[in-house]
Amino acid sequence: MFTVIDIEADWALDDEPMGSKDKFWVDRPDDSLPWLFKFSRVNDGEETGEHWSEKLAAEIAQRLGIQHAPVELARFGDSWGSLSRMFETLADEAVELVHGNELLAGEIPAYDPERRYKQNQHTLENILHAVQHGIQGNESRLAEAYHQIGGYLVLDALILNTDRHHENWALFRRTKGDNSIEHWIAPSFDHASSLGRELTRSMLIDWQNDTTIDRVAWYAKRGRGGVFRNTGDRRGANPLQLAELAQRTWPQFIDPWLKRLRDVGREAITAPLERVPPDCMTEAHRWFARNLLEHTYSRLVR
Repeated sequence: MFTVIDIEADWALDDEPMGSKDKFWVDRPDDSLPWLFKFSRVNDGEETGEHWSEKLAAEIAQRLGIQHAPVELARFGDSWGSLSRMFETLADEAVELVHGNELLAGEIPAYDPERRYKQNQHTLENILHAVQHGIQGNESRLAEAYHQIGGYLVLDALILNTDRHHENWALFRRTKGDNSIEHWIAPSFDHASSLGRELTRSMLIDWQNDTTIDRVAWYAKRGRGGVFRNTGDRRGANPLQLAELAQRTWPQFIDPWLKRLRDVGREAITAPLERVPPDCMTEAHRWFARNLLEHTYSRLVR
């Protein structure tokens, strides 16, 4: 079973202002770098599965070779949550994390960096354009960035991540001694809005007993993400459909990850589910997450 870290009150460093969830940085006694603890939210009086979805996403990313933030399951008092380790690169004081909204605002006319929801200028084409501008002059780093973004698209489709908004991807920026600046792609992070983590146990039990409709396929089709297909769209793209669009338009970024997905295999993708402790994840949620992964895996390899 995955380890669960019990957080002591005196580990807390400060509050983290970015985002909508309650979270704070902690100083673990066994690590020189801080970790960000994020509480799992409550939905309809029930604690959501954002702790196990964040952990499972990191484990799946690891199997696929996608750069990602290290994650552990954690508890603070009676509350579940997840711990995400600060990127080692940020230990260098000359390096900072530049989120997508800042990059896009500097490159796309009239882009509103404060508008997280219904930000229909947050398209894949605009993302690639902003990344290209940030990493201009370094072809190897630009190629690596495009490659990793392809991995993030496949991961989002696989786990049905619906929250890849413009603060959930970033570049590193280093200011060198001669005041010149260099950028490169940061690992993927913040995957809690995935694998049906918001669904209540009672709802899933009803779905298990409903033989009239394939609820997993229905749910996967309805999911909407934080990246838009076109600037005129009212809603973000479905993560599976976005990956399919990217494969048709930029196959060189997606195909290597689809091959990797086939090589890793379905069983290796679903195996981490069995390592989530039973007091951390209900069997109904385990059933749904497994079936969702099998569905999205089949779609992607097909």
